Amino acid sequence: MSNLSNKITIYILFLQCSCYANPSVTINQGRLTGIYIVTNNGRIVSGFLGIPFAQSPTGSLRFKAPQPPKPWTGTYRAENGSISCTQIEKGKLSGVEDCLYLNVYTPQLPEESSLLLPVMVVIYGGNFDHGSASPDIYGSQYILDHNVVLVVMNYRLGALGFMSTGDEASPGNYGLKDQTMALRWVQRNIGAFGGDADQVTLIGLSAGAICAHFLSLSDKTNGLFHKLILHSGTATCLHGYQDKSLAAKTTHEIAEFFDCPTENSTLIVRCLRKLKASTLASWSKPTPGLLFSPTNEPESDEAIVTDSPANLMNQGKMRDLPWICGNVRDEGLFVTAYDYANLTHLEDTVLRLNDTIKNDIEQLGRNDTAGYFEAIMDYYFNDWTIDHTMVIKNYTYMVDDIYFFYPTIEWLETQARSGSQAGYMYVFEYRGTFSISYDITGNDTDMGVCHGDDSMYLFPRANSSFAALKKNMSRTDLKMMKQLTGLWASFVTHGVPTLPEWGSTERWWKYDARGSYLRIGSNSDLSLIMKTSLHENRMNFWRKLLGQHISGSEDASAGTLTTVMAGYVILSYVYTS
Repeated sequence: MSNLSNKITIYILFLQCSCYANPSVTINQGRLTGIYIVTNNGRIVSGFLGIPFAQSPTGSLRFKAPQPPKPWTGTYRAENGSISCTQIEKGKLSGVEDCLYLNVYTPQLPEESSLLLPVMVVIYGGNFDHGSASPDIYGSQYILDHNVVLVVMNYRLGALGFMSTGDEASPGNYGLKDQTMALRWVQRNIGAFGGDADQVTLIGLSAGAICAHFLSLSDKTNGLFHKLILHSGTATCLHGYQDKSLAAKTTHEIAEFFDCPTENSTLIVRCLRKLKASTLASWSKPTPGLLFSPTNEPESDEAIVTDSPANLMNQGKMRDLPWICGNVRDEGLFVTAYDYANLTHLEDTVLRLNDTIKNDIEQLGRNDTAGYFEAIMDYYFNDWTIDHTMVIKNYTYMVDDIYFFYPTIEWLETQARSGSQAGYMYVFEYRGTFSISYDITGNDTDMGVCHGDDSMYLFPRANSSFAALKKNMSRTDLKMMKQLTGLWASFVTHGVPTLPEWGSTERWWKYDARGSYLRIGSNSDLSLIMKTSLHENRMNFWRKLLGQHISGSEDASAGTLTTVMAGYVILSYVYTS
């Protein structure tokens, strides 16, 4: 009998024995019922989907911090977790503005066991403008074969989640504030689902990792989580932060586009509140550059981010938490995958960036654009006689380094200099049956290990995103899923990522002066091997180019700004291609 048939049989027998009774719990807001879900190994777990953790952020609550949820009478049916926040992805409008809901998955309720389980709270990625907590993407089928409780929340996106006027009228960071509200909800209610409020691990993926890192730098989240896992993102990433002056400029452009009065911020916000959420979401920036991201707010009781990430870390704001942080091997494929499918005219594509980059950097008040551009081009593209595939590979390296590897290494080195406890670094290099590069391009060619590929071995994304391929995860893929979920579950439970077969032997060393990290897989190989000094020559190039580390005292923000300027090489490409 197949594994699928086994699971169907188990589920039918379970329903017959339980007389179709849905799981139920009572929380501060009232009583709710959920559904039963079968994990990959046939375990029956409870899912409570679409629970409101805040009031609807509509009307007068648009562009404001979330408000606590209201109680209900009767029984709330928590059975639909597919609600998403207003967004446009791949040109299609979806979602609703009333979207502040979360999903909770648990292998045991309090009446089944008095033992409280550690909790994993997930913040999804999506460039701050798309994504959702949908069970199709972030379901429990893999991770709940381990004894953990899983929580996945929605948060506001795009202009609705991150628009800022740079002052009190609309300080921004509403997405971060939604995430904070969800974490407070977890503290108040997770015990009803069998979760331990004192053992919460915050997990962020891509833009969600940037958010999670920012939350760890804020006093407003003290006590809300106790461990941190960052997948492909830190607050130091160039696309993870913009100064409020730039954010306010974008808001002014939006107001002008919709014929709103722009004499002051209050008038702008009042006008934009009257627009349909779908209308706001459909606006796109007419010039290259960042759209929406976390920004620095004026000091207030609700402010999450009040300075640049570099300055916050220099001020010692980073909490001393156990952490895991890492990237995939070919992060840059999220930009260059299209070029692998179209191996012509790449030289023109790269060279035409010159004028666009100059314009972007001059807008930031810099006059030395040519020097940065020349150094970057000379390092990554010094030989145009090589075939286009190698040019694209080098282009991928450049995106890897600017967006991910260098910001990650800089943060880890800053952590080390601060005297904070060391954590664990990884690079995911396993290439299985599926890759996010297919989701981006529709091309199933093996281009490498794309940004986001590691998440497919924690959550059942492959089941929905790759249905058109009519393929299943291979036995090797399932073994990688078992390895990765095992490492993460042990870290969430004990603070040390390990596997049962390792016994008492320490296999994953903490990040140290040698730059130790765990290589997770290699192409189709499942091996877990310790390495040191990730891309040392490339990282040294960036250290030399930027001339300083993030930790330089009053000039700390300048280092990040320089990184941003160098990074406009990529942003210009993304928004003009």
